[in-house]
Amino acid sequence: MCDNVKTYFSILREYKAEIIMMIGFVLTVGIYLDFRNFIADTTKIQTQQTEVLRTIETRLTNLEHRQSQKDAFKP
Repeated sequence: MCDNVKTYFSILREYKAEIIMMIGFVLTVGIYLDFRNFIADTTKIQTQQTEVLRTIETRLTNLEHRQSQKDAFKP
């Protein structure tokens, strides 16, 4: 049993740099995918907000136009 543990630790010591590199690579891929999803969600939300703001602007412009027409025709 003790020999198995010593063998395991010697393998870990020998390949420590490679193991850390692989863990770093996996973490980098995870962060990249998370950031990609964040950007996609943010873009989707901003697109929806822009559409709503355009609608509000159109409605406000129409109301201002109607008000100016009413004011123009007052005696």
